[in-house]
Amino acid sequence: MLKETPIRIWFLARALGLAFCALPARAAKIPSDPAALDIADVFSHTCLHNGGQPRRVATWATQQKLPELSGTDARKALFADGVDGRVWLIHGPATDMYLAIQGRSGTCALYGTRADAADFAMIYDQYLQFLAPPGARVDRKPDHVTQGLFGTTMKRFATIHAAKGKIISFGMSANQKPGGPYQASLVMATQGAAPVGHGL
Repeated sequence: MLKETPIRIWFLARALGLAFCALPARAAKIPSDPAALDIADVFSHTCLHNGGQPRRVATWATQQKLPELSGTDARKALFADGVDGRVWLIHGPATDMYLAIQGRSGTCALYGTRADAADFAMIYDQYLQFLAPPGARVDRKPDHVTQGLFGTTMKRFATIHAAKGKIISFGMSANQKPGGPYQASLVMATQGAAPVGHGL
């Protein structure tokens, strides 16, 4: 279901000097953490493939027959970020994930219960290169490190001004150590709807 175009192949292609999603090969390091790669793979099929558009993401989740969290599940309130949000559970080979349409922000978000923070940050940077083609203006905020209930968390966020007035908001968070309901997240919104809430 989720392995038709594995992200592992894309990263391997970069290492061989081939294209990673039509990008020039620039990364010297290759992410190797299986959980981080699981999250990247699912993000490719969900938020990225559907342009961060909530309706398209929901249609994809329904077609895949993913189990959806009910309103009585406390995890829905955590990940959906609003009463109109929806959350689906995805079991990956190396980590469980929560695919969320956040009600307040209109953001497509993916949360992984585990991931290596350094590899996950590398994946975020490579996706940022893909989302920002030549000529696009990227407003990238400095990395932000916070101390929370579940340890040290590193956050990154960028706004991409692409062609024809398209605006993409793209962010991530990664906990340095396992703990809490999730360890890493990627969030994406298009047309100027900035991601807010958990993970940013």
